Amino acid sequence: MARLKRFVLDWQLWLALLLAFTALTLAYQIRIPLVLDIGGQTDRILLSWVFDPVIDKATQTRYRWTTGGTELDLRAWGAHNPFELEFRAARAHPQDRIAALTLFVNDVEIAALPQHSRAWETYTLPITDARALASDDLRIRFASDTYVPRDELPDSSDARRLGVMLDTVILRPLVQT
Repeated sequence: MARLKRFVLDWQLWLALLLAFTALTLAYQIRIPLVLDIGGQTDRILLSWVFDPVIDKATQTRYRWTTGGTELDLRAWGAHNPFELEFRAARAHPQDRIAALTLFVNDVEIAALPQHSRAWETYTLPITDARALASDDLRIRFASDTYVPRDELPDSSDARRLGVMLDTVILRPLVQT
């Protein structure tokens, strides 16, 4: 009985247990940003409906062409947690056209992005819509216009339907208020 009483009254043990519990609780709550290098070594497992990586020799940028409906599938990233989505894309199409690009999260339209440049641009969007975050998983879809190079470029035999060039995707958790 004396041992049990000493165990219950040992404040150092209880302090250590409280600190461990607090650390575990905080570790569970902290979400770190996810940085995905599109065209890199590990992106393909998370992406569907993309083409093989391409290296732009002039800028040494590794990217992938989308197919017009490319999806990024992230398990357990939703769960009602708002985040900031940043991605780098180029929307150049032949004949000085700029591809239309609409972003969906879990089939909820988030933004139809303005068409003002064919060059590489970084887009940053807060994702806070409760309908888009209702699932535990995130499915981010990049819906865009497409073109077939062999139909529009005289020296091309490429029959792929190309959407936009996608380089980097970053997800940053937003602080909930």
